Amino acid sequence: MNTKCEIVLKIYLNLLYLFVFQTEWAWGAETLRDNMQTLAPQLKVDFSVIDSFACVLSYEETITNSGSKIKQFFHTGILTTPIVEAKKEDEEKQYKEFCANLTSVFKGNPDDNSMHHVELAFFPIIAHEHFYLVVFNLPKGTSVIIDNSSSGATYESKYSKECDILKKLFSRYLESHKHKKAYDISTKRQQ
Repeated sequence: MNTKCEIVLKIYLNLLYLFVFQTEWAWGAETLRDNMQTLAPQLKVDFSVIDSFACVLSYEETITNSGSKIKQFFHTGILTTPIVEAKKEDEEKQYKEFCANLTSVFKGNPDDNSMHHVELAFFPIIAHEHFYLVVFNLPKGTSVIIDNSSSGATYESKYSKECDILKKLFSRYLESHKHKKAYDISTKRQQ
């Protein structure tokens, strides 16, 4: 329970920083007013905006789809730069960090970390100062990249580094939880 001092401090900080969104649900997310303004055309969207939307969408899924397959929206901190840039000999450390980041989403409900209740898993990726989304369809064992930019670049040049690592780590995570589509996730080509 919050003390009077904690409540006054939160009110002060909210006025000082003008939080538009703040929650402790799941991994916790917060967005300042200035960051929300990055949604304007021609501006680079701040990662906290993506994380806040992911938090809201995941929360709404748990409320509206109780007992059925859900969509799981992850935050931008799942696939970090150290994970992507890890050397081959640091593969175990890479996997442990990925698992820690992934399970942070389920801290409020640790039973969910098996992903057996998830139909679609959404991973926002930040690469080369560009956002795109990788969506895994777990019942089908497939994945797709959603990207609104039209650079004309190939999969190899634009996505392969981050997406291949994500597929490898996510399928290994699913396998550790005995998910029946873990192998398909690792072997089927992304669309």
